Amino acid sequence: MTPFDIASINKRFSEAEHSYGKPIFYLEETSSTNDEAAILARAGASHGTVVIADHQRKARGRGGKPWYSEPNTNLAFSLVLRPRVPITHLPAITLVMGLAVAEAVETFVDVPAGIKWPNDVLLRGRKVSGILVESSLSQDRCEYVIAGMGINVLQRSFPSAIEARATSIVLETHRTVTREEVLWQVIMRLALRLESFESGALPELMAEVAKRDEVRGRKVQVGDVQGVADGIDQSGELRVILNGRVQTVRAGEVTFVD
Repeated sequence: MTPFDIASINKRFSEAEHSYGKPIFYLEETSSTNDEAAILARAGASHGTVVIADHQRKARGRGGKPWYSEPNTNLAFSLVLRPRVPITHLPAITLVMGLAVAEAVETFVDVPAGIKWPNDVLLRGRKVSGILVESSLSQDRCEYVIAGMGINVLQRSFPSAIEARATSIVLETHRTVTREEVLWQVIMRLALRLESFESGALPELMAEVAKRDEVRGRKVQVGDVQGVADGIDQSGELRVILNGRVQTVRAGEVTFVD
Protein backbone atom coordinates (compact mmCIF):
# COMPACT_ATOMS: atom_id res chain seq x y z
CA MET A 1 0.00 0.00 0.00
CA THR A 2 1.18 3.53 -0.73
CA PRO A 3 1.72 6.29 1.84
CA PHE A 4 -1.00 8.85 2.45
CA ASP A 5 -1.20 11.56 -0.23
CA ILE A 6 -0.97 14.51 2.12
CA ALA A 7 -0.44 17.08 -0.64
CA SER A 8 -3.77 16.37 -2.32
CA ILE A 9 -5.74 16.31 0.92
CA ASN A 10 -4.10 19.51 2.17
CA LYS A 11 -5.17 21.25 -1.02
CA ARG A 12 -8.71 19.99 -0.64
CA PHE A 13 -8.98 21.04 2.99
CA SER A 14 -7.56 24.48 2.21
CA GLU A 15 -10.53 25.11 -0.07
CA ALA A 16 -13.16 23.88 2.42
CA GLU A 17 -15.40 26.33 4.27
CA HIS A 18 -15.06 24.61 7.65
CA SER A 19 -12.05 24.86 9.97
CA TYR A 20 -11.29 21.16 10.25
CA GLY A 21 -7.98 19.98 8.85
CA LYS A 22 -6.55 23.49 9.03
CA PRO A 23 -3.85 22.58 9.77
CA ILE A 24 -3.27 18.89 9.22
CA PHE A 25 -0.06 17.28 10.48
CA TYR A 26 1.10 14.14 8.70
CA LEU A 27 3.47 11.58 10.22
CA GLU A 28 4.72 8.46 8.50
CA GLU A 29 4.93 6.75 11.88
CA THR A 30 4.23 7.63 15.50
CA SER A 31 3.47 5.89 18.76
CA SER A 32 -0.03 7.43 18.95
CA THR A 33 -1.78 10.23 17.06
CA ASN A 34 -3.77 10.99 20.24
CA ASP A 35 -0.53 11.64 22.11
CA GLU A 36 0.77 13.86 19.32
CA ALA A 37 -2.51 15.78 19.18
CA ALA A 38 -2.48 16.29 22.96
CA ILE A 39 0.99 17.85 22.75
CA LEU A 40 -0.29 20.23 20.09
CA ALA A 41 -3.43 21.03 22.11
CA ARG A 42 -1.39 21.93 25.19
CA ALA A 43 0.68 24.23 22.97
CA GLY A 44 -2.46 26.03 21.82
CA ALA A 45 -3.45 24.17 18.63
CA SER A 46 -6.70 25.43 17.18
CA HIS A 47 -10.06 23.66 17.07
CA GLY A 48 -10.11 21.27 14.11
CA THR A 49 -6.38 20.54 13.97
CA VAL A 50 -5.78 17.03 12.57
CA VAL A 51 -2.88 14.65 13.18
CA ILE A 52 -2.73 11.66 10.84
CA ALA A 53 -0.24 8.82 10.57
CA ASP A 54 0.35 5.91 8.22
CA HIS A 55 1.34 3.74 11.16
CA GLN A 56 0.91 3.87 14.95
CA ARG A 57 3.30 1.73 16.98
CA LYS A 58 1.16 1.88 20.13
CA ALA A 59 -2.35 2.54 18.87
CA ARG A 60 -4.93 2.09 21.60
CA GLY A 61 -8.65 1.90 22.08
CA ARG A 62 -10.83 2.23 25.16
CA GLY A 63 -9.26 0.97 28.36
CA GLY A 64 -5.82 0.96 26.77
CA LYS A 65 -6.65 -2.01 24.56
CA PRO A 66 -4.38 -2.24 21.49
CA TRP A 67 -5.80 -1.30 18.10
CA TYR A 68 -4.51 -3.48 15.25
CA SER A 69 -3.95 -1.81 11.89
CA GLU A 70 -1.60 -2.59 9.03
CA PRO A 71 0.67 0.30 7.94
CA ASN A 72 -0.44 2.41 4.94
CA THR A 73 -3.76 0.58 4.85
CA ASN A 74 -6.31 2.24 7.11
CA LEU A 75 -7.07 5.64 8.60
CA ALA A 76 -5.56 6.58 11.96
CA PHE A 77 -6.02 10.21 12.91
CA SER A 78 -6.83 12.47 15.83
CA LEU A 79 -8.66 15.76 16.10
CA VAL A 80 -8.03 18.61 18.50
CA LEU A 81 -11.43 19.93 19.55
CA ARG A 82 -12.37 22.87 21.74
CA PRO A 83 -16.14 22.35 21.88
CA ARG A 84 -18.28 25.23 23.09
CA VAL A 85 -20.86 23.16 24.94
CA PRO A 86 -21.89 22.72 28.58
CA ILE A 87 -19.52 20.29 30.25
CA THR A 88 -22.50 18.05 31.04
CA HIS A 89 -22.92 17.45 27.28
CA LEU A 90 -19.36 16.24 26.72
CA PRO A 91 -20.04 12.52 27.35
CA ALA A 92 -22.27 12.47 24.25
CA ILE A 93 -19.56 13.75 21.90
CA THR A 94 -18.26 10.24 21.18
CA LEU A 95 -21.68 9.15 19.92
CA VAL A 96 -22.07 12.32 17.85
CA MET A 97 -18.76 11.56 16.15
CA GLY A 98 -19.78 7.94 15.74
CA LEU A 99 -22.87 9.16 13.90
CA ALA A 100 -20.70 11.22 11.54
CA VAL A 101 -18.36 8.30 10.87
CA ALA A 102 -21.30 5.96 10.21
CA GLU A 103 -22.76 8.42 7.69
CA ALA A 104 -19.40 8.78 5.95
CA VAL A 105 -18.76 5.03 5.77
CA GLU A 106 -22.20 4.50 4.23
CA THR A 107 -21.19 6.56 1.20
CA PHE A 108 -18.81 3.73 0.24
CA VAL A 109 -20.76 0.57 1.09
CA ASP A 110 -24.14 -0.96 0.31
CA VAL A 111 -25.06 -1.94 3.88
CA PRO A 112 -26.22 0.29 6.75
CA ALA A 113 -23.70 1.36 9.38
CA GLY A 114 -24.69 0.86 13.00
CA ILE A 115 -23.39 2.29 16.27
CA LYS A 116 -22.39 0.09 19.18
CA TRP A 117 -22.41 2.13 22.38
CA PRO A 118 -20.24 3.86 23.33
CA ASN A 119 -17.64 4.20 20.56
CA ASP A 120 -17.80 1.65 17.74
CA VAL A 121 -19.19 1.76 14.20
CA LEU A 122 -20.31 -1.58 12.77
CA LEU A 123 -21.07 -3.04 9.34
CA ARG A 124 -23.09 -6.27 9.43
CA GLY A 125 -22.28 -6.53 13.12
CA ARG A 126 -18.54 -6.26 12.57
CA LYS A 127 -16.36 -3.39 13.72
CA VAL A 128 -15.16 -1.04 11.00
CA SER A 129 -14.26 1.92 13.20
CA GLY A 130 -13.47 2.82 16.79
CA ILE A 131 -13.28 6.21 18.49
CA LEU A 132 -11.19 7.12 21.53
CA VAL A 133 -12.01 10.44 23.22
CA GLU A 134 -9.67 11.89 25.85
CA SER A 135 -10.54 15.20 27.51
CA SER A 136 -8.65 17.78 29.55
CA LEU A 137 -10.94 19.39 32.10
CA SER A 138 -10.30 22.28 34.46
CA GLN A 139 -12.95 22.58 37.17
CA ASP A 140 -16.18 23.21 35.21
CA ARG A 141 -14.46 24.00 31.91
CA CYS A 142 -13.23 21.82 29.05
CA GLU A 143 -9.78 22.91 27.89
CA TYR A 144 -9.71 20.56 24.92
CA VAL A 145 -10.84 17.19 23.63
CA ILE A 146 -8.66 14.79 21.67
CA ALA A 147 -10.73 12.51 19.44
CA GLY A 148 -8.80 9.61 17.97
CA MET A 149 -10.32 7.59 15.15
CA GLY A 150 -9.34 4.32 13.59
CA ILE A 151 -11.19 3.34 10.42
CA ASN A 152 -10.51 0.09 8.57
CA VAL A 153 -10.35 1.08 4.92
CA LEU A 154 -8.19 -1.20 2.76
CA GLN A 155 -7.36 -4.07 5.10
CA ARG A 156 -8.44 -7.45 3.73
CA SER A 157 -7.45 -9.78 6.57
CA PHE A 158 -7.26 -9.59 10.35
CA PRO A 159 -5.59 -11.58 13.12
CA SER A 160 -7.48 -14.72 14.08
CA ALA A 161 -8.39 -13.26 17.48
CA ILE A 162 -10.53 -10.55 15.89
CA GLU A 163 -11.29 -11.71 12.34
CA ALA A 164 -14.86 -12.74 13.24
CA ARG A 165 -15.56 -9.30 14.72
CA ALA A 166 -13.73 -6.96 12.32
CA THR A 167 -14.28 -5.73 8.78
CA SER A 168 -13.15 -2.94 6.47
CA ILE A 169 -14.71 -0.72 3.85
CA VAL A 170 -12.99 -2.54 1.00
CA LEU A 171 -14.42 -5.87 2.19
CA GLU A 172 -17.95 -4.45 2.13
CA THR A 173 -17.94 -2.81 -1.30
CA HIS A 174 -17.10 -3.39 -4.95
CA ARG A 175 -16.22 0.27 -5.45
CA THR A 176 -12.76 1.80 -5.68
CA VAL A 177 -11.84 3.25 -2.28
CA THR A 178 -8.97 5.51 -1.23
CA ARG A 179 -7.98 6.54 2.25
CA GLU A 180 -7.87 10.16 1.15
CA GLU A 181 -11.51 10.11 0.02
CA VAL A 182 -12.64 8.36 3.20
CA LEU A 183 -10.85 10.99 5.31
CA TRP A 184 -12.52 13.76 3.33
CA GLN A 185 -15.99 12.29 3.77
CA VAL A 186 -15.46 11.68 7.49
CA ILE A 187 -14.18 15.19 8.17
CA MET A 188 -17.00 16.78 6.17
CA ARG A 189 -19.62 14.96 8.23
CA LEU A 190 -17.80 15.58 11.49
CA ALA A 191 -17.83 19.29 10.72
CA LEU A 192 -21.60 19.23 10.14
CA ARG A 193 -22.48 17.09 13.14
CA LEU A 194 -20.16 18.86 15.59
CA GLU A 195 -21.53 22.23 14.47
CA SER A 196 -25.01 20.95 15.32
CA PHE A 197 -23.69 19.64 18.64
CA GLU A 198 -22.35 23.07 19.53
CA SER A 199 -25.54 24.80 18.43
CA GLY A 200 -27.66 22.89 20.95
CA ALA A 201 -29.11 20.16 18.75
CA LEU A 202 -28.14 17.28 21.06
CA PRO A 203 -31.69 15.82 21.31
CA GLU A 204 -31.94 15.67 17.51
CA LEU A 205 -28.48 14.12 17.23
CA MET A 206 -29.29 11.49 19.84
CA ALA A 207 -32.47 10.65 17.93
CA GLU A 208 -30.31 9.96 14.86
CA VAL A 209 -27.93 7.85 16.94
CA ALA A 210 -30.89 5.85 18.27
CA LYS A 211 -31.84 4.84 14.71
CA ARG A 212 -28.45 3.15 14.38
CA ASP A 213 -28.31 1.62 17.87
CA GLU A 214 -26.90 -1.92 17.59
CA VAL A 215 -27.20 -2.57 21.33
CA ARG A 216 -30.88 -1.92 22.13
CA GLY A 217 -32.81 -5.07 22.91
CA ARG A 218 -29.68 -7.17 23.43
CA LYS A 219 -28.66 -8.78 26.68
CA VAL A 220 -25.45 -7.05 27.69
CA GLN A 221 -22.76 -6.95 30.33
CA VAL A 222 -21.18 -3.57 31.13
CA GLY A 223 -18.82 -3.80 34.07
CA ASP A 224 -20.88 -5.16 36.97
CA VAL A 225 -24.19 -4.40 35.24
CA GLN A 226 -25.98 -7.14 33.31
CA GLY A 227 -29.38 -6.79 31.74
CA VAL A 228 -31.22 -5.88 28.55
CA ALA A 229 -30.13 -2.70 26.80
CA ASP A 230 -33.01 -0.24 26.54
CA GLY A 231 -31.45 2.40 24.31
CA ILE A 232 -29.35 5.53 24.77
CA ASP A 233 -30.63 8.59 26.61
CA GLN A 234 -30.12 12.18 25.47
CA SER A 235 -26.97 12.59 27.55
CA GLY A 236 -25.35 9.62 25.81
CA GLU A 237 -25.74 7.16 28.69
CA LEU A 238 -26.81 3.56 28.07
CA ARG A 239 -30.07 2.43 29.67
CA VAL A 240 -30.09 -1.15 30.95
CA ILE A 241 -33.14 -2.95 32.34
CA LEU A 242 -32.17 -4.97 35.39
CA ASN A 243 -34.85 -6.85 37.38
CA GLY A 244 -37.54 -4.62 35.92
CA ARG A 245 -35.74 -1.39 36.77
CA VAL A 246 -33.83 0.90 34.44
CA GLN A 247 -30.21 1.63 35.32
CA THR A 248 -28.08 4.09 33.38
CA VAL A 249 -24.44 3.44 32.56
CA ARG A 250 -22.14 6.36 31.80
CA ALA A 251 -19.09 4.49 30.51
CA GLY A 252 -17.78 1.01 29.97
CA GLU A 253 -17.25 -1.81 27.50
CA VAL A 254 -20.35 -3.58 26.21
CA THR A 255 -20.24 -7.35 25.89
CA PHE A 256 -23.16 -9.18 24.31
CA VAL A 257 -24.21 -12.16 26.41
CA ASP A 258 -27.16 -13.44 24.36
